[in-house]
Amino acid sequence: MTKKILLVTGDGSLLGELVTALGAREEDLDVRPCADHGRGRELLAEFRPDFVIVSLALARDPKSPVADFGGLVFCKAAMPISAAPIAVITPSPLTVNVGDAVRAVGGNVTPYPVADGYVAKILNQIRTTRPPAKRLEILIEALADNRWTYSLRGVNFQYKRGGSLSFDLGAQGFSRMAAAQIGKAPPDWDDQFQQLGRNLVLSLFGAGSSFQDDVRQGMEEAGGLHHTRVIFAVGQEQYDLALEAVFPPVKTASHPWMIHAPLLRNIPGQGAANTPLFDGPPRLRKCLIVGANTSGFCDDIVVGGRSLELGKLSHIQSECDAVEALFKEAQDEMGFDDPRVIGTDPSKPLGRRDFQSLLQDEQWDVIHFAGHAYYSGPNQETASSGVQHACLFVGEPDHPEAVEMNTIAPSLRDTTSLLYLSGCQTASAGFAVAAAQYGVPAVLGFRWKVQDKPAEQHARLFYHQLFRERAIDRAFRNTRRGMRLLNRRDNAWASGMLVMANQ
Repeated sequence: MTKKILLVTGDGSLLGELVTALGAREEDLDVRPCADHGRGRELLAEFRPDFVIVSLALARDPKSPVADFGGLVFCKAAMPISAAPIAVITPSPLTVNVGDAVRAVGGNVTPYPVADGYVAKILNQIRTTRPPAKRLEILIEALADNRWTYSLRGVNFQYKRGGSLSFDLGAQGFSRMAAAQIGKAPPDWDDQFQQLGRNLVLSLFGAGSSFQDDVRQGMEEAGGLHHTRVIFAVGQEQYDLALEAVFPPVKTASHPWMIHAPLLRNIPGQGAANTPLFDGPPRLRKCLIVGANTSGFCDDIVVGGRSLELGKLSHIQSECDAVEALFKEAQDEMGFDDPRVIGTDPSKPLGRRDFQSLLQDEQWDVIHFAGHAYYSGPNQETASSGVQHACLFVGEPDHPEAVEMNTIAPSLRDTTSLLYLSGCQTASAGFAVAAAQYGVPAVLGFRWKVQDKPAEQHARLFYHQLFRERAIDRAFRNTRRGMRLLNRRDNAWASGMLVMANQ
């Protein structure tokens, strides 16, 4: 297989040396030399290289300063266009300021000081580098007046398509009713869920749309269904549609799209998001694990004329212990401080004021909440005292206290990168929208009620996959697959939802 190499340097002698060295190799290399950074950026999109070599302006001797950092400017401009690894040729020896500048670029950028054997080292990296993976990004967006659109974009290959979709209001109403029925977990819920997914294909991608043909063409270039990523950008009016049930629009598909590839949501109109979990400069990240093991009657919320009753939970301690152990196991490699666990000790229950103060006074990159949650929805009859539609519960074992989501969401601004809500209906709009509007770039919860054991299994699988993949969307996709294999009859694998900001 031919590897395409883009060589960008204005140093004529260096250009000649590298062209000669690359041309003498037995490997099948297609080398494209370029002496201009501007033209080099154009070639990133046109040539689509598998590997890039760029240079800093080399100093006359080890004591001379580097003339400029144009090569690093090129690297920063290249990263949004191409995922190809970049070798940066630097002066020798590699000084502290140059090394820091190269590392600050981030991404897959490696410095190579000009010294004996530097060309051989670059060639060895070329030989062992795999081509960047291709992916078809699919955005389906709900606009005002029930207008729907789609746009397809190739990642690491050139492909762009777009068009309009039609989603009849009657079909949307049927989807909502079907999802509500499935949420009650009837014996045949899996069949109903799959039928809902096929109906969504017919409703969204049916007659008059070129979506199916465009997706097929894009998938052929990307390498198949597993190399797609689906994002539904919906407002609060469409939020409760069970879009996660949708099947891929290919005849051979026998599972919902979310089993094959990452499928997530985005909320339009969200403000600037916090830094994604694994981005930014190296630093110690902080994780808060909340085990809210409370139950009993909550007088703050009245449903059907009586106080809301919360059942006893059997998994809070074991789930929090498992999450803590996974963070400790990965903390050195992933850059996490010791996780802090609160609320699981019955002798030290977490009250509402303490919970709110903890979020206000300290900054947390990851917050994992395990406990009861409540969502009433805009059309449900609920008499409440100071409580909105979405709340979490903390408090003593027999004295639950409701904490409104919209009162704690402002405390998540600026630092929180992942909010995992392990509780019933925690993927509802009242939770996800509130957190997203304050910049949380990833919110994970459940559409329907979730049983204790599946909730714990889901948390274990997710964090294991998160530290393995270092990508929230792929970790979530793998977790869904694992939950489905563990117990397909339980709807926890279909209930999970992920809302992420544009990245």
